Amino acid sequence: MPQPDWYNVGLKLFITRGDTVLGLTDPESGNLDLPGGRINGDELRAPFERIIAMEVKEELGPGFKYGLSHPLLPVAAFRIHKPERKLKVFLVGFHARWLSGEPVISYEHSAFEWVPVAELQGRMKNGGFADGARQFREWFARDFRK
Repeated sequence: MPQPDWYNVGLKLFITRGDTVLGLTDPESGNLDLPGGRINGDELRAPFERIIAMEVKEELGPGFKYGLSHPLLPVAAFRIHKPERKLKVFLVGFHARWLSGEPVISYEHSAFEWVPVAELQGRMKNGGFADGARQFREWFARDFRK
C-alpha cells in the first residue's frame, strides 16, 4: 500500500505585464525564480491571498501593485538537494496582473526581469518550475489571451 508523503508547500505568482512574466534571479543558483514562497507553520490557516500579499510586499516592496486572478493555476512538485538536507516542495501557482510600481527586490533575489511568456519554460532550470511554466504558457495562450 502506498504511504503518504510529506512536502513543503509553497505559493508562487505568475505576474504578467502584457505578454511577459516577472522573473526573479536566485542569488545562490542564478536560476530564474517566481515571486512567492513556502507556507510557514504559523500560516497554516491563513488565506492564500494574505500569504501571497505578505510575500509580494517582502520580495517586491510595498509600492508594487498587482491584481490576483482566480482560480489556481499550474502546480509543480520537485526536490531541492542541499548538502544538509533534501526537501520535497509542492508549489501552487496563481496568476496575477501587474498594476503599477517597479519591483524593489529583497535580499532573497539579486535581480528581476520581465520574461516573455513564450520563453519562460526554457529559462527555468529546475524541472518542476519548468513544467509549471509550460502549463502556465499553455493556459495563457488558450484562456487568458482570448
